[in-house]
Amino acid sequence: MLPALSSGDLIATKNCRRLKIGDVVVVSVEGYDYVVKRIAALSDHSLVLKGDNPRTESSICGIPQSKEKVVGKLIFRLPLTRIMCLKAAGIFFVRRLNKWKMGLPYSA
Repeated sequence: MLPALSSGDLIATKNCRRLKIGDVVVVSVEGYDYVVKRIAALSDHSLVLKGDNPRTESSICGIPQSKEKVVGKLIFRLPLTRIMCLKAAGIFFVRRLNKWKMGLPYSA
């Protein structure tokens, strides 16, 4: 799903009955577990998925999938780089807080 999503990104989904072309969804596909793809086409009971990266093609793209297999629609994405920054900031904050509790100077 590059460039929209990268490996390791944290995503949040929501159960959604109203899907439209272009939505990013998580689908339960037999043999693949869960797959994150964009909706390319819709009908009453099925949808066709596509990936965002034109250099790679998935074997499930272009094959109609049942709408019942949709686990959720993407509502939020937190990039892996931001997760790492938040983790680093949290560690830094905890270290400062512990030093403050012990009465030590605030050196990084």
